[in-house]
Amino acid sequence: NNGYYWWLITPKTSSSGVYTVYYDGKAYSTNQAGYVHSYGVRPTINMKLNIKITSGDGSENTPYTIKGDISKPSTNELLNKRVSGEYVRFDNELYRIVNIASNLTKLTKVDYIRDNNDSVMTKKISGNISYGTGIDNTYWDYYLNNDWYNAITNDYRNMILLNDWYLGSVKGGSPPVALDTNYKNSICATLDTIESTSTCERTKSIYNGYVGIGRIGEMFTSQLASSSDTAVGMWMITPEIPRYVGVVYASQYAYRLQPSSLYAVRPSLHLKSSVKITSGNGTETDPFEISL
Repeated sequence: NNGYYWWLITPKTSSSGVYTVYYDGKAYSTNQAGYVHSYGVRPTINMKLNIKITSGDGSENTPYTIKGDISKPSTNELLNKRVSGEYVRFDNELYRIVNIASNLTKLTKVDYIRDNNDSVMTKKISGNISYGTGIDNTYWDYYLNNDWYNAITNDYRNMILLNDWYLGSVKGGSPPVALDTNYKNSICATLDTIESTSTCERTKSIYNGYVGIGRIGEMFTSQLASSSDTAVGMWMITPEIPRYVGVVYASQYAYRLQPSSLYAVRPSLHLKSSVKITSGNGTETDPFEISL
């Protein structure tokens, strides 16, 4: 019971259903074929017999590390030498490393954007493949790249790179059909590479700016672990042609809505290759502190 919805590998006997675990920790059978809800997974692997432990006691706070794992960070080590999943403190807010490409480190904020009263903010977003065309503060794409960006402390703002954000679209049908379960087109093309596979479309839909948001199918773009009563729906940068935009509902699954709807966001940033670690070990309780 971790607050998320996620698939199990177990099929239901004599039906097309497969089991899922709901946010309340209960298992239910769900119709797998063509189901409109896109749930998460928790991958399972089998380790070889000769794996050796190098440190840790196997607890949640001090997990085992194994031989060949990434080394502990050192002072003044470049942030782009680390790995996805590690935590970074950026302008007194907690972020996670999403990926590192072309020596640029992509971060996503752990929490939603909140106002001065600590309430989650909600706004509409530019529609279709036009993220970045919002005309005022009622649009997230405008607000994030103007008011929110300008409020970042100078030392941290100087770490952010003006960069391209790929707007790979996914397909959908008439409601209640959700986003296409083949999400690969939303993530397969980036600034530095476009894969030449049949699952990817060579689109030229690009937004150039300082602040983006998560994409459907990308690491750490799921909801915060909580029940559907306490989570907040949030926008994705992923468009769905011809008129919708991707959203992750409060109840944890990916869908799409008219861009005039009001939802939250968790912003993403590309940091310059020169950003370095000054302290911390990259965990949630001891995130990396960084500087130029």
